[in-house]
Amino acid sequence: MKRATILFTALWLTLGAAAAGNPKADPRAVVEAGNARFTVLTPQLIRMEWSEDGRFEDRATLTFVNRETPVPDFKVRDTKSRLTITTPALTLTYTKGGKFSDKNLKAVFRLNGREVVWTPGTEDPQNLMGTTRTLDGCDGKKLGREPMEQGLLSRAGWSVVDDSGRHVLTPDGSAWKEWVEARPAGDRQDLYLFAYGHDYKQALADFQLVAGRAPLPPKYTFGYWWSRYWQYSDNEFVDLVQKLKSVDIPIDVLIVDMDWHETWGLRKKNPAKDEYGQRIGWTGYTWQKELFPSPANFLRWTENEQLKVALNLHPASGIQPYEDVYDAFTREYGWTEKGKSVPCGYPGSHGGNLDCKLMVKGNTAYFPVRVEGGLVQMGDMHAVMGDSELCGTGLEINGTVIARVSVIKNCPLEWPVLETADTWYTMASAAGYEEALRHASVQMQGLVAAATGWDATDAYLYMSLRGDLEICQACKPCEVDLIVRLGVPKADMKRPLVG
Repeated sequence: MKRATILFTALWLTLGAAAAGNPKADPRAVVEAGNARFTVLTPQLIRMEWSEDGRFEDRATLTFVNRETPVPDFKVRDTKSRLTITTPALTLTYTKGGKFSDKNLKAVFRLNGREVVWTPGTEDPQNLMGTTRTLDGCDGKKLGREPMEQGLLSRAGWSVVDDSGRHVLTPDGSAWKEWVEARPAGDRQDLYLFAYGHDYKQALADFQLVAGRAPLPPKYTFGYWWSRYWQYSDNEFVDLVQKLKSVDIPIDVLIVDMDWHETWGLRKKNPAKDEYGQRIGWTGYTWQKELFPSPANFLRWTENEQLKVALNLHPASGIQPYEDVYDAFTREYGWTEKGKSVPCGYPGSHGGNLDCKLMVKGNTAYFPVRVEGGLVQMGDMHAVMGDSELCGTGLEINGTVIARVSVIKNCPLEWPVLETADTWYTMASAAGYEEALRHASVQMQGLVAAATGWDATDAYLYMSLRGDLEICQACKPCEVDLIVRLGVPKADMKRPLVG
């Protein structure tokens, strides 16, 4: 087939943010004292800021999007050394002259007839807790490996949200009208004190006021989920669901864990590892017929039972040679390295999990098309990620991407290319630096020679003088390949490198 390249231009991207509001508070609710600023948002909710340079933040953050609340009744007493703010719910006192600490800041309120004093750093053993990153290891009263975060509600009658290090949303020209940006450098504190006593509904109402309404998930997500890491067969799932219904437990979601596919690790004491260092069978796309003789019948039964079903999948090791679909897939995909797995969640010459922080609104990416009718898939959205992605993750978010996709015929590429306002980049990946560099430089050399009419030697010399090599991702010891990008200035080119 004729070679083609997919042209991918991100027109705009949006965060999955809360309802719109005005992040700048009513000036009548704001009290400043040197390098400190206090905003009375409600009688029981006060924002407390301190900054080394005396500059304060009025932009929305990832949590707080609305600070223009109805100005509550409060009194201010301001002396040379001390500031006191009194609302119907609390009294806050700040001894001027320094960063917030238990020595210079306190809030006093009453709970069940007794006085409660809060100061920065006060521990809250009565907190009712918030969320945890994973439920792995949870069994009964055991929390598991991951500790739960502090929540908004507490029997102590107060809670504090520390927003000091969280990113802000800055205005831009997108349809969403804002994007994520790190806070200005410098020592800063940005605390929100909720002093609601035991009026938990009021605490939630105040939080909704400043954080916006959360979208309502589908109704079934509030129902009973069954998820257990166990080698269930289809008949065992049928028996399980029938038993639950017999005792009037209305199950809504059935999680079919990873043993739905061939999982050799459960059959061997010391299973072999695949080329990515994972246990063979950790990744899988082939139904384990001993457990599910007829997958179609099983899924038809779940549909008849009105169950939402999810299959646990770990795609990191790609499509392995032992998969039932391997031959058919590699034939359609144009994969020539028979006997080797086809990368899926990993970067590769097809594009893959590139994790390049320059893949943003307004830039254009070019991808090689390997098969007739090739499709485009996008995912793994990051609000912020540094070059290297050292620990294997950026600040991952949900969002919406609007893109324009075109096909450029007779434009052969071996590796993806990225176009920014002033630079052309070739992007390549490999297990090691030298190989990734070779892939990126070989393609760039050919593109530069074609665009300028130079021979290979002159193109190579030019890349040494004007080319910049950057690392997109190097999160070792993760199994993910190292990713590099090699850039040259657009101003030096008589015509586009691609197109």
